[in-house]
Amino acid sequence: MHSWPLYLFTLAIQSAVGGCIMLMLYNILLKKVLAKDTLQKANLKSLTALTVLSVLGLGFSFFDIGYPLNAVNAITNLGASWLSREILFTVLFIALVSVALAANWKTQHLSQALLAAAGIAGLAVIFAMGSLYSHTIFEPWNSFNTLIGFYGSTIILGAVLINLIFFPVFKNTRGSFEAIKLPTLLAVLAAFIIQFAFIAALGSSLAILNPAMSLVRWFCSALAALLLVYLYFKDPKKSELLYISFGLLLVGELIGRYLFYLPLS
Repeated sequence: MHSWPLYLFTLAIQSAVGGCIMLMLYNILLKKVLAKDTLQKANLKSLTALTVLSVLGLGFSFFDIGYPLNAVNAITNLGASWLSREILFTVLFIALVSVALAANWKTQHLSQALLAAAGIAGLAVIFAMGSLYSHTIFEPWNSFNTLIGFYGSTIILGAVLINLIFFPVFKNTRGSFEAIKLPTLLAVLAAFIIQFAFIAALGSSLAILNPAMSLVRWFCSALAALLLVYLYFKDPKKSELLYISFGLLLVGELIGRYLFYLPLS
């Protein structure tokens, strides 16, 4: 697949932006449940993962641009180019996440203000990223579906990332799982249902390119959502289901992004 740098760039940046938003949410929900040291350790791991992912994402994009200094040239057309805006907001997002990580490491305290600023910059990245594709003349991308799909993937991938990091905490700290389960479920279900509803309502020529893989993608996402509902409300003790359900969500998003770039192959 010739578009693998874009494939990895979009997945890494969307995971980092979504993780930033979910980390803010989890700190609000867990600050009265977890001990300060426990929450701080999870925050530091999360911010490290977000920083590494976003830097890796930017690094992957250089393989598509061809030469890193080309990014400097590409950023000079902010008034008319979504690519320029995407690069600018990506750099701003990485800078804010990195500052949040450095501040957290030094003060042993998460700055929600810095994380919020990074989250806003990240949402701007996703908007510029989606607009870059939806404003092309290429039919499979040229619709509102692209923006909806990218924002939905951002929430789902962010939930996957932060849940995997916080999972040991949920297993060992009573009450923590109960504090996050309903907001997490609502966020993931909303992202999944909105993605599916918009694509079903507006149509997507991406699905007809490989209907079997498209079916597998939606099956993985739907099964993951059902497992989450069962885990959260029927049998919270089967914590391994959390790994399986978020693993299925991740597989669904990987297939979905592969289908998105399939026309470039």
